[in-house]
Amino acid sequence: MSEFYFLRHGQTDCNLGLVRGHQPLVPLNETGREQISRLKEGVSTPPIELICRSPLPRVVQTTEIFLGDHPAPHHVLDEIEECTWDEWMAMEAIDFQLEKATHPDLIAFIARTGEGLEKVLSFKQPLIVVAHGGVFNAFLHHLGIPWTRNAKNGELFHFKKDQTWQFQSLFIP
Repeated sequence: MSEFYFLRHGQTDCNLGLVRGHQPLVPLNETGREQISRLKEGVSTPPIELICRSPLPRVVQTTEIFLGDHPAPHHVLDEIEECTWDEWMAMEAIDFQLEKATHPDLIAFIARTGEGLEKVLSFKQPLIVVAHGGVFNAFLHHLGIPWTRNAKNGELFHFKKDQTWQFQSLFIP
């Protein structure tokens, strides 16, 4: 059985719409830090052997708050960095049905996250991926799971494959 955990970073001012466009260096805001602190208080640390994360500061902060000094090694994967604002808008335009993508940059993002997911699945499991909402949507696409909603900031999921991939939300702060 394959499995991994997925944690979307806590809230930022971009998530609130206070900042527009691709802002890769935006940090967590106070609400985002509180969300991840509530997550840490509300769930036990998953039994993980490895931490895979995006290089962006909001993910670094989320990882530090939730996992603290967890002894698992960290792998920073550029392939799971968030999409741009244009790519996000292209996803919205097709109701997050990524198989319908025609926007060249969105197609490239989907391909890049597919490479990231291949790396994630090649590592020793179980592990946790700390990343972004767009990456979550792309992972659903690559795993053959129909999209039903976006991940909330600070939401923790468990993905597992017996015969097909399934996932469940473990905590929404």
